Amino acid sequence: EFDPHEHPLITADLINDGIGDYAAEHGGKFPSDLKGLLPKYIPYEKITPSVLGMFSYRRFSPTSYELRFKDANNEEFSDIVFGKEGE
Repeated sequence: EFDPHEHPLITADLINDGIGDYAAEHGGKFPSDLKGLLPKYIPYEKITPSVLGMFSYRRFSPTSYELRFKDANNEEFSDIVFGKEGE
């Protein structure tokens, strides 16, 4: 059974897909925060607001964002980043 805590890369990919789906329905604009993705854009029961807290999300502009993992000390991982730069 899928556990987001044991599979953070898969979880990040699901969240990133949800961000893209949100943007597709909102004129290419990304959400202001990750909680706006639940449950419509991330329809997995196992991905809850507490799971979203495992990630750092920054929307730099309506068309630019960055999604990163956070470790147990709430520090961002710098080596794996999802995102899109604005146009």
